[in-house]
Amino acid sequence: MKYLDAVYKETLRYYPPVIHFVNRVCLSDITIRGQFYPKGSIIKAQPFTIHRSETNWEEAEVFNPDRFMNENGEEKTSKDGLKWIPFGVGPRYCVGMRFAEMEFKTTIAKLVDTFELSIWGDGNGEEMIPECNGIIMRPKGPVRLQLKKRK
Repeated sequence: MKYLDAVYKETLRYYPPVIHFVNRVCLSDITIRGQFYPKGSIIKAQPFTIHRSETNWEEAEVFNPDRFMNENGEEKTSKDGLKWIPFGVGPRYCVGMRFAEMEFKTTIAKLVDTFELSIWGDGNGEEMIPECNGIIMRPKGPVRLQLKKRK
């Protein structure tokens, strides 16, 4: 179950479901993490950009669930809660976050328990390309996954 938690977190880091959050307008001059924003500036948090930043993640372009586990196989904790924000942060974070987490984990656990999964087609392992329709990310083309019922 601990590895499933890591896969869940890495999946949402690598492909956050929402490309950006609602704009915010600075009501006064403000400095955030050393960056100055004058009154009236529009600020938009973009999970995809934050999650793919080498500043925040070592080998950010590599899908690696182990980044969320320590050497003992336990969950790695982070002191910076703004590096992983697929559901937002603060008082306006997504209220469906816990439901989405349980749905993801239940679905993946059931799929892996019931089926053998493999890449469908020629097996060249081409990366799934995301596209954005409004604020929601989804695969641009087909998801090339083959399911074979376990015996």
